[in-house]
Amino acid sequence: MSDIEQRLREAMDGVTPGPWYQTGEPWFSSGDGVLAGSPDGNIAYLIADCDNFALPRDEYDGPFQLGDQDRDAAYIALCSPDNIGALLDERAADRATIASLRSKLEEAEGAQGWQPIETAPKDGTPVLAYRSPSTYGTRSPLVFVAWHDESQAWIWPDDTYDPYVRDSYDDAFNEGSEFADTSFSHWMPIPSQPALASLREADHA
Repeated sequence: MSDIEQRLREAMDGVTPGPWYQTGEPWFSSGDGVLAGSPDGNIAYLIADCDNFALPRDEYDGPFQLGDQDRDAAYIALCSPDNIGALLDERAADRATIASLRSKLEEAEGAQGWQPIETAPKDGTPVLAYRSPSTYGTRSPLVFVAWHDESQAWIWPDDTYDPYVRDSYDDAFNEGSEFADTSFSHWMPIPSQPALASLREADHA
């Protein structure tokens, strides 16, 4: 909670309850009064009187800029404890929502982030794996792989395939040779495929 929010909540303690009404004639010369509880001056309580009873505004020659007295009254009425309390409650609810979304985002990022290869699924599910680049740069550090029980290694097809289409991945194994490696150190689930709109933009770039 910010300092101003804290001060507003503390200042609301003991304030005349709302609703507050901007009120005009016959109680005020125009719409420049604020009453609590009712717009009827016979039963309401006076909160603010912005009438020119002290000095007409057009005669004020002091250093401060003045606004319209009716607008002053309307603004005071809007600052009733009911409205300020509702606004503070909305901010508190927004903070709770933001905190919840941030927590979910952190969980999602953690689930999508790099994890030790020992925790990778070994049921044939393709994953994105990482291994240190070779000294001469002849192998890719990032590879889509799947665990193969018979060879006890991470394997991937030599043929071209689409990692987002399982049939394409399987067909590549059946139609060509494969590579195997056990030097991968980390893995992560295959990232979500880019939106089709992004793909179209890339094609026309």
